Amino acid sequence: ELTASGIPCFLDYKKNMSEKTFAEYLKAVLKLAESGLHTEGVISYVKNSLSGWKKEEVFDLENYCLALGIKGYQFEKEWKRKYRSNTEISLEMLNASRERLVAELSPLIEAFQKENTTVEDFTRALFYFLKEHGLEKRLKEREEEFLAKGDRLRVREYAQVYRVVLDLFDQLVELLGKEKLSPK
Repeated sequence: ELTASGIPCFLDYKKNMSEKTFAEYLKAVLKLAESGLHTEGVISYVKNSLSGWKKEEVFDLENYCLALGIKGYQFEKEWKRKYRSNTEISLEMLNASRERLVAELSPLIEAFQKENTTVEDFTRALFYFLKEHGLEKRLKEREEEFLAKGDRLRVREYAQVYRVVLDLFDQLVELLGKEKLSPK
């Protein structure tokens, strides 16, 4: 109402970072890097809109994992079992999704769990993971979506978040680069 009356105003409020899609994406990726493939982490990762997974793939993958109690090591092996469902279950499509998931995440998981990995090594692996999966482009697309909706606050947030994360990576490397990481 103030702006409509010609009175300039500025309202400052804090947002919970867990509501941020990119923060949640990074959190899911880091949890998988630390713990390896596990159903909860996998579902959190693929459900995030920045992961690039289609809703149908996510739905089928989540249902399969939950219905059959898929454990971490089972992501490495071909899935052969079916479960009772109202819809047709395509093991071929599920295995293609499983293979894609393993291919996407294995290099990052291996980089973190490799013996004598340094903060610099892992930060570099994480940077290349984000780059390889087009996160900068996806964030730019989000920025443009918010611009089209007239949400200037979100436009500014999305315009800055990738650069802020890269700056944080640089600072981590400068401060702790040669420190060894422990997978647990």
